[in-house]
Amino acid sequence: MTSGAAQRVVVAGSVSIDENVVDGSRFLKLGGVPVYAGLTYEREGLPVMLVANASDRDAGIFQALSSSDVHVRLGPSALTTRFENRAGGELRTQRVTAVARPIGWDDLHPAADVAAWVHMGPLHPGDFGADVYEGLCRGRIPVVLDLQGLVRRISDGRVSLSPSPLLPQALGSAAIVKSSKAEAAVAAEALGATVDELMERFEIREWVTTDGARGGRIHVRGRETVHYTARAADALDPTGAGDVFLAAYAAAR
Repeated sequence: MTSGAAQRVVVAGSVSIDENVVDGSRFLKLGGVPVYAGLTYEREGLPVMLVANASDRDAGIFQALSSSDVHVRLGPSALTTRFENRAGGELRTQRVTAVARPIGWDDLHPAADVAAWVHMGPLHPGDFGADVYEGLCRGRIPVVLDLQGLVRRISDGRVSLSPSPLLPQALGSAAIVKSSKAEAAVAAEALGATVDELMERFEIREWVTTDGARGGRIHVRGRETVHYTARAADALDPTGAGDVFLAAYAAAR
């Protein structure tokens, strides 16, 4: 993947209004992959374009994201995505209280067509239409994919692990994939293959798995898997940690 003065990293997905409960403390934050990954890319010195859909009623809260190197492209939506995240230790539960209109290829392609690469961050299985993955494949646009929303199911607002029907199309568009160990297991079981076999099937270059305090593994197609350790950190709100991790990894690669 390459970048230049005329090319931005495009980060696409739901920008969400999060109500986070961490060890009993409750607070509101602006969240979603575009926020956490987008700001990480900016701090790495890369120009960034965020693509999301949100309600006009909430447009004002996104002005805080704008800077000389972060540009926001908001599409119209009746609702803005909202999550309730509860965390204690390594245990985390999520509930969805509202979802924005799915991002379609018409929303994404004006930015994606001239992107250095596109960072895809679906928060839930309906975050992107199938035409998005088709368009990215057709245009041979480099894609960094966070698997999270593609192995989630939402039922009565509750979030649980389950594969999306769009999972194969999404993997087929990706050069780099990131998932938790549990998310990778869901994808592997759904598609009847190991992570390394999926990488061969879909021509994925790298797949990074995370496993909390135990670190994780980096799979590189055709090479030996590498284990990495995690550094201990003080207790804090873990929301968005995976998004920051993936953006920093992609910027370094």
